[in-house]
Amino acid sequence: MKKFLSAALVALIVTFTANICAANDYDNDPDYVYVGNAPSVKIYLNLRSVDVQEYNPPHYQIEGHFVDVWVRPDRVTSYNVAIRYNWYTKETYRRDEYGNWQKDDVGGSTNRGTFTRRETLPRKYADALFRAAYGMDFYGY
Repeated sequence: MKKFLSAALVALIVTFTANICAANDYDNDPDYVYVGNAPSVKIYLNLRSVDVQEYNPPHYQIEGHFVDVWVRPDRVTSYNVAIRYNWYTKETYRRDEYGNWQKDDVGGSTNRGTFTRRETLPRKYADALFRAAYGMDFYGY
């Protein structure tokens, strides 16, 4: 029984330490910027991936590569996000899984830090990409 408990404790420590290392890898990498966190995940933007595809003020289109570092289970997922902006109306549009542009629902809290995916994730993506491309916030927190 002691061996089982010891093995379980070691497995727990290794899993927790591996996750901390994964997040720290991105925290300490100058090519990545921390975007925010949702329950059980930290989100980063790869700054080298930011691609301004349209610059026609007040209209912009920017694409970038995001990385999610999950706490449990310990895993890392990555994906591209393309966003269209209208500076005057503060509206954003993202491509859905079929390549169609859909207006973002950017309701919810505007505070930095923890957020719920459904309400403010589009806002975090849009602002992180705009800040990386132009050095200023799109939504102006």
